[in-house]
Amino acid sequence: MEHKIPYELSDKLQSNPIIRKRLVSVIWFGSIRNKQDIHERSDYDIQIILSKPSAKLTLEINKILQTYPYIDLSIMYKQDIFDHNNKIVFHDGTKGLFFIYVLAAGNFIYGENIYAPLIDLLDLDNVKKSVLITIREYLSRLRVLAAQNLGDSMQFKKYSHKLFKDILIYKDVIPLQSMSDIDNYHTVDLIKKYFSFSTDSLKAFKSINAYEQKFNSSELASLLNDYESLVNGVIND
Repeated sequence: MEHKIPYELSDKLQSNPIIRKRLVSVIWFGSIRNKQDIHERSDYDIQIILSKPSAKLTLEINKILQTYPYIDLSIMYKQDIFDHNNKIVFHDGTKGLFFIYVLAAGNFIYGENIYAPLIDLLDLDNVKKSVLITIREYLSRLRVLAAQNLGDSMQFKKYSHKLFKDILIYKDVIPLQSMSDIDNYHTVDLIKKYFSFSTDSLKAFKSINAYEQKFNSSELASLLNDYESLVNGVIND
């Protein structure tokens, strides 16, 4: 995959008159753009913001997007971001208000950065609840990955890093503004300073940034057990 893909997709969306009429923004964000957390199965993280849904619009978008199966796509309408009184109601999958900071720092290939003014309205107290929901979601995924142990540790390692970053944000160890910039190595260093992991987990940490290396069942169990204690401590602090 080449970095021209997001721009190519944006051009195709703009060239369609039905889509262009309702196209607000095309945002490219995530690991490839930031040159962070890149691995052999990295995909493109793109959000498309539209003004108003319709069946015809969905059909036209489908004609374009079906040729981009490797894009991690989010489609949002303005009504998903603001209510009729312009109050923020943003929630995109597992990503709550805190994720506005990531999107606002993204590359707006097309349209306006409607998120930039919103970050001035949000601080840690505003977003803590949504961060905690995401922390619980990531822990739930990690439980399944550890239990199944399908011989591929990449997803477990990927969601471990996501869990760590959210915990560090929740505890105000790293500022909201830095969530798109902090790399995995720094994240691991910080989480080890914040929480006392078991000896077995610390041994496993030596390969947590190497996605091609696999954790065995014992390593997964040890790490997950520490994650459970870590999240429980965060929730009940």
